Amino acid sequence: MRVTSLVSSTLIQIPSYGNVLLDSGEGTWGQLARQFGQPIIAEGGQPSGGVIDILRDLKCIFISHVHGDHHMGLAKILARRHQLNPSLSEPLYLVANRLTLHYLSELNDVVDFGFNDRRHISIVDAEDIYYKKSSGGPAMLKATLGLESIQAVDVEHRTQCYGLVLRHKDGWSVVYSGDTMPCNRLVEAGQDATVLIHEATMADDQVDLAFAKAHSTAGQAIDVGRRMNAKNILLTHFSQRYPKMPELQAPALADESLTSPSEEPLAPVAIAFDCATLRLGSLWKMEKYMGAMAQTFEKEPGDDTSDGAAPLDDAEAPATSSSPSKGKKNKKEKRSGAKAA
Repeated sequence: MRVTSLVSSTLIQIPSYGNVLLDSGEGTWGQLARQFGQPIIAEGGQPSGGVIDILRDLKCIFISHVHGDHHMGLAKILARRHQLNPSLSEPLYLVANRLTLHYLSELNDVVDFGFNDRRHISIVDAEDIYYKKSSGGPAMLKATLGLESIQAVDVEHRTQCYGLVLRHKDGWSVVYSGDTMPCNRLVEAGQDATVLIHEATMADDQVDLAFAKAHSTAGQAIDVGRRMNAKNILLTHFSQRYPKMPELQAPALADESLTSPSEEPLAPVAIAFDCATLRLGSLWKMEKYMGAMAQTFEKEPGDDTSDGAAPLDDAEAPATSSSPSKGKKNKKEKRSGAKAA
């Protein structure tokens, strides 16, 4: 299994089964194309290879909540898939809450991307796979991806938001937090996860601000992973307040000598970067590179990236509004998601 980090989006590639996309922020299609390459136009004029192969292998998209930085790129992905020729014989499973599904249905009335074609998209209401009442998820979806279970967890955010727990029949599991404060339900549902992908919007000295905006600090995310007994922790969704490497309090990025009170090694902690691609068995290596990578973000003499503006929280902007372009100064905050593939 490989995890690739995009915008506010994470691609999970499961060999021999297919791909799962966790959220789809604005620009996800462009990031996929940059990461996997443009397709080759074969005889007959049909594209193949590169990002098209990723799209053809896409079996499931999970949207955690209705805030725009988590779904603004979805329509583009669905439209591209709908235009594939030859068309795909199996539907794409789209897992989201009702508010997000209602928005997509209305958007499809304006720009048809195949949302109402059940041969193209199979809808799964997140409430129907809620971890306390679900039997493990739709049988066809589990069979398609080789899953033992796929379950949604209601987490703590400023609007209805779900995390996701995937457990594969090969023995590994992935937990995705969505946007949330530290949440005991996620800890309960994700016990012994192979990988926890958790938002870390705020720095560790911004606990009060994180609470006010219903997000997590990096240290809180790591604590969730350790209470969950996660084997690896991948931090994502960093605020643009912190344009450099996130500063984690010790023992977050632990060296080999640091141990928990039980004397067992602490779970490795990695930081997601755009288009970073990590294999499940190699995730621990990312932690070892953090020191060297931090040096590439060191401030140059005379470099001043601050514009003095206080960014707004994502909940303060309309869910359907565009995120600002990179490099343009404005007061709207854009999340930089941790992505894995």
